[in-house]
Amino acid sequence: MNAFKVFAPHGLALVGGLGALWLGGRCPTGKCHLWEAVAFGIAYSAVFFALVGFLPLSRYLRARPSANWRGVARNADVAIILGFGYELTSTGQMQPGVANQALLEWTLVHTTARTVLVQEGVWVAACPVEATTCDVGERALRRIHPHDPTHYVNTLATAVMAMDFMVQLGVKTAVLVAHDQQLARAAADFERARQKKPAWRDLRFIIPDLPAMPYVSRSVHLQTRNAGFWRLAELFIARPRDSLTQIPKLQSGT
Repeated sequence: MNAFKVFAPHGLALVGGLGALWLGGRCPTGKCHLWEAVAFGIAYSAVFFALVGFLPLSRYLRARPSANWRGVARNADVAIILGFGYELTSTGQMQPGVANQALLEWTLVHTTARTVLVQEGVWVAACPVEATTCDVGERALRRIHPHDPTHYVNTLATAVMAMDFMVQLGVKTAVLVAHDQQLARAAADFERARQKKPAWRDLRFIIPDLPAMPYVSRSVHLQTRNAGFWRLAELFIARPRDSLTQIPKLQSGT
């Protein structure tokens, strides 16, 4: 993902914030107080973040699909589905949430991959939590990594584990499926991580043109509850984090 897409929102926020502080410090009487300038800057920041959260920016966050992705996806060896939030019942039982359910259903309809690698939120949309293997019709669902509710696994770390799984399976091509507002970063993370090991450099990831996916109003992850929360987290936290952090090492036992 290029630097403009990663850091443009931060640049706008910084330039606008400094401008707001400067304007707030200009008073006709020359008797302005520092707190007035700071208050002006805070007011600008609040308006800026509110606009980012509510303006129709969905197109800006969407991924560019691979050329002829429909035809290529039909011949893919594997599909990889990244989870997008999940819910917990009053007894602490995991439920997939509408987004994970939609991602799995889309994958089963639009790909013919016999193996589908998933995160836990997608797994429970079709399989018992306690199961170690699970088939949906003729499709074999497999977990990308074990689920630990105390340890958040981000997209970049998931990419590393998914590619290692592909090498173990002896496959080269995968359809990458994620929430339509996450897929651009996911594609960039997989492409970046693909360069880490020689064995991964021959892997190919097909980026589909996904429809708009739902958000999970009761998700355990705050950022996946609505579009506004997601945009703020995606633009100001997730994209720079994934672009600047090192490719994680593969953990033993995954």
